[in-house]
Amino acid sequence: MCKTSADCGAGLTCVVENQYYAQCVSCDATSFAKQCSYMSETFLPKAEDACKINHCGDRCPHHKDTECDGPKNCVIQKDNTYAQCVDCTNKTSFQAACSYWSDEIRVAAEMKCGINCTGAPPSPTPSGQCHNDTDCSKPKVCVEEADKSYAQCIDCSNKTWYAEQCVYWSPNIRMAASTRCGMTCNATSGGACHGTDLTCLKPQTCVEEDDKYYAQCVDCTNKTWFDTQCKYWSNKILDAAEKKCGIACPPAAKLVESH
Repeated sequence: MCKTSADCGAGLTCVVENQYYAQCVSCDATSFAKQCSYMSETFLPKAEDACKINHCGDRCPHHKDTECDGPKNCVIQKDNTYAQCVDCTNKTSFQAACSYWSDEIRVAAEMKCGINCTGAPPSPTPSGQCHNDTDCSKPKVCVEEADKSYAQCIDCSNKTWYAEQCVYWSPNIRMAASTRCGMTCNATSGGACHGTDLTCLKPQTCVEEDDKYYAQCVDCTNKTWFDTQCKYWSNKILDAAEKKCGIACPPAAKLVESH
């Protein structure tokens, strides 16, 4: 969590999605291109606006055709929770790709493009980047969620790459990757955490809000660290951390947070 870019490391920008979540992001074009594909549909547009970047592969989080490389258009799911760029001008490429899309995107694309998807979907049929290892560039392999609803290419051979990328994955993909790759994902210091698949590095511990909406790593062993960081936390995390750690955030720090 961060309040302003001053809370982030050198060269990073604080992107605030809402009152419950914020994250330090690199606005360097190369780094952003690597990170953005893993960002949620609600966080990505905030990151693009903060970094003044309006392109992330085939994603169009602002739901505008101008976000897509021509001749692709932005196709938006009926529930508005996800959108992606699709080429409506090339029936051959449309049919080659449409069987890999989720049902929601496929229906939206058929309506926008006026093309019916006739390609027989592979089995199993996860949406995402791949259906099997041959769809991935080596040494990456295809990792599929347990319910087979999504799959993506992951490099199990590069621990450094894995550690950098896994913090952006959904819990379902992290669990699947942990099983396939035999590696666990560690949360960043003071960052979001989740059960056994996004664990905090000791001596930090995972503190969860009472409503279980969000959890983050907190150092209960270092009062100086606690006092320095607690002023940036939401009230929900602050209450949970004070209970779990048995440490009270200094009144002055709370005053800063409340503003």
